[in-house]
Amino acid sequence: MDIHDQNTKGNAVRRGGAFRTRRWPAVVLAACIALQIHAAEPILIDGVAAYVNAHVITISEVLAAMDPVRRRLIAEFSGRELREQLSKAYGDSVNSAVNRKLIIDLYEKGEARLPEWLVDRRAETFIRETFGGDRTKLMKVLADEMITYDDWRQQMEEQLIVASMRGTSVDSQASVSPEEVRRYYDEHAEMFTSPLRIHLGMIMLVKDEAATAEENKSRATKVRERLISGEDFAAVARDASAGTKAKSGGDWGWISPDKLRPELAEALVSLAAGEVSELVETEGEFYILRVAEMRETTRTVFSEVQPEIERKLRRARAATIYQAWVGRLRRSAYIDIIDLELF
Repeated sequence: MDIHDQNTKGNAVRRGGAFRTRRWPAVVLAACIALQIHAAEPILIDGVAAYVNAHVITISEVLAAMDPVRRRLIAEFSGRELREQLSKAYGDSVNSAVNRKLIIDLYEKGEARLPEWLVDRRAETFIRETFGGDRTKLMKVLADEMITYDDWRQQMEEQLIVASMRGTSVDSQASVSPEEVRRYYDEHAEMFTSPLRIHLGMIMLVKDEAATAEENKSRATKVRERLISGEDFAAVARDASAGTKAKSGGDWGWISPDKLRPELAEALVSLAAGEVSELVETEGEFYILRVAEMRETTRTVFSEVQPEIERKLRRARAATIYQAWVGRLRRSAYIDIIDLELF
């Protein structure tokens, strides 16, 4: 369906059995078309993204919610891949909006209500943190975007409702036992282990095709002897190495040996800090390695990562419970998501 063909029903939201028209920010509506890759000129329009029970979710509402993601995607992707990523992000945003409406409907069916003072405090906190406590700045922004204070306050209230309902139905159920935390630590040792790290110095000597094997090895041996006799490794590397790090004295910084080619990694195994390797010969080069410093393999103790693991497991469990919860809500609801190609 082309969004130009949708009627104004997309701008109406049922509240208490009656419809009222919601006016959306001009900057957001303009963004609706600005997001469409194929559009030649921005056009100020809006339309229906989804129907949820008695609610209507508008395209501009969805696009406004996904705007931070949109900005990141535009910075990372382009062309067809960008359109695919934007389409997926739009779909995710629609489904999130549907879930929020269902949660609010569930709240409306219950008897518990958020106290007005809690909503007012949330609004005041936002004004203080965003506008330095200056309410006139908020009112100017709302006026520029054609939103009434009551509409804005309702958004604050709905955010609190969703957070409260999720806390009761999801987060409070996402408990994790100490045994589960310990088991995760034991079964994912690699996540909490720092591998062997070596501050590596390396000199590469390219074999001369016009020279004999003995002559090439003799030349490489003389370079190594300069190091053994006490010459500064960096100075020798700048003088003799053909490697990419020659100008920086052959300094490769801190690396893990498994990132090197096998013959070089093998040569490092027997070296202690400050030692120089024997010649390492490959088909076209000789290498001389030096371990400036070494950090042994270490594993973070359980007590240090226990809180992090617990948070991770609780988030994962909460996500599973949340999906099951909203899945039940969706199965008993009327949902009609409009199939649109905005990108």
